Amino acid sequence: MSGFWYTAAIATTFSALFSLIIGFNQASFAPQAAVGNLKKTAATTTPDNKSDPSAQTYNQALELANQAVKAHQAAIAASKAGEAARSLSFARRERSLWQHTLSMLGKIPAESEWHQQSSEKKTLYLRLSANAEGKIIDGDSDFLAEIVRTAGIDPSLVHITLCQIEPPQIEASRRAVKEGQQSNPTAYADQVVSDRCREHQGNQLMASPASLIKLPIAVVLMHKVTTENIDLNQKIFIDPGNFTENAEEAHIDIGQSYPLREVMARMITESNNIATNQLIDYLGRDYLAKTLSQLGYSQTLVDHKLVGDQAMPANAGTLANELTSNEVTTMMANIYSLAAPGDEELLHALLNQRDLELGHAGLKDLGPKVTWLGEKTGQNNQMIGSTLAVKIGLNRYALTVAIDGGGDAYAIQQIVHGVAVYILETGPLVSNLAI
Repeated sequence: MSGFWYTAAIATTFSALFSLIIGFNQASFAPQAAVGNLKKTAATTTPDNKSDPSAQTYNQALELANQAVKAHQAAIAASKAGEAARSLSFARRERSLWQHTLSMLGKIPAESEWHQQSSEKKTLYLRLSANAEGKIIDGDSDFLAEIVRTAGIDPSLVHITLCQIEPPQIEASRRAVKEGQQSNPTAYADQVVSDRCREHQGNQLMASPASLIKLPIAVVLMHKVTTENIDLNQKIFIDPGNFTENAEEAHIDIGQSYPLREVMARMITESNNIATNQLIDYLGRDYLAKTLSQLGYSQTLVDHKLVGDQAMPANAGTLANELTSNEVTTMMANIYSLAAPGDEELLHALLNQRDLELGHAGLKDLGPKVTWLGEKTGQNNQMIGSTLAVKIGLNRYALTVAIDGGGDAYAIQQIVHGVAVYILETGPLVSNLAI
């Protein structure tokens, strides 16, 4: 690992990286080719009352709709030419233009003479936007499988989930619309961002979560301390019964007391097994199960404590832990959207991850347009995997890659690298739209 990369990704202060992570700029696209003889579809006669603000807005929406039609025709032409990646890029542009068209039409007030026409257009454009979305999802599913095949790995052994992370302000607004807490004329955008994830076997259980299970434990811990007003500086005792072997770089003394914040941070940053076992006791298995269910993680199970080479901790548990790449990626996306109180603590721990041999290593040669933003890794004789956050271009993503049967670090690196290159070449999964 080069000294430059270490300085940029690890030694940068938390405050500086935090500003980078939550920063957001809206992306835009330029068409790569002009396509002639376009069919007349979406737009119709435009109003000629230039002084009417609603008429101006309606005109702007129709102009965007015409651009969307051109992008649609360009996608078809590229597909016929066998240029799948280029066709997908045009489909993304088409979807983005439909979204912006709908946003413009949503600004026309009900009392305007153009409201009826705008409502009719919105009905049509929503269908066209959904059609573009369907083409993108199909293309992206193929893209993940192709990356796995290129890496030379049996696709049946691989779990991948990729989610575009919403900026904090977009996430908050989206949730408010979803929960009916506000009236918004462009609530259709909630339908768009709900499709911001792609997956390959993402809803199937990994052979083992290994140390990836530590992220759900951390999520439940932060839920407890924030809902029950527990001070993270409160100390907890490290019971000798929770001893097991740790990795060489992981350290915590049994028989001593540590602040909750430090125990959680050690569990994530140095993948500390003893700290993990103590937090399972602190939270309790019933509370872990209940909270994970309340938070919507129905496929995640925390029951068995972590075991090193030989030493079995007391009250180790009877059921194997369970996790899917879909749910752990959702956890990462929520953390980096600052969706819940205390997410800053989790984000800080992920940023200080010491194991840089998987996701981080797969990204380090991709240049300034790609920035590693934090990670949690896991490996045992049943699975190797990583869940990470990365900024690619102007957007942030949560990505989980897990390979059943052990595998090796290089295979994870190849897949992570391939996903990042794909996004660089084809653009974001979802064109961000403020709502």
